[in-house]
Amino acid sequence: MDVLHEVSGSDRRHRLVLPMGLGCVPPWPEEGDIVIAKGLAATTIEALVHSVDVTNKKALLYWKGDHHEETFWVDWKFIFSILIRGTNEVSKSMDERYDASHMD
Repeated sequence: MDVLHEVSGSDRRHRLVLPMGLGCVPPWPEEGDIVIAKGLAATTIEALVHSVDVTNKKALLYWKGDHHEETFWVDWKFIFSILIRGTNEVSKSMDERYDASHMD
């Protein structure tokens, strides 16, 4: 069995995760990931990664709370965990809410 140890120079990556199967989730975010991260005011939030800036190692997160929503850039070091990507319906729903809230 061959093992790929170094993929950090790659602009794009692919997940090796299968539901209920063995795999690996690399420690950097991709668009559509649902992550646990440090939010504004030092809170811990579960948010959707809307965009990724590979050069500066930042991710644009979208978070919707009970009374408001936020979109903000965060350094990768403040993303504590990348959850196994949600179902397409969850990611699509959150993405549609983001797009709808930013249409002018």
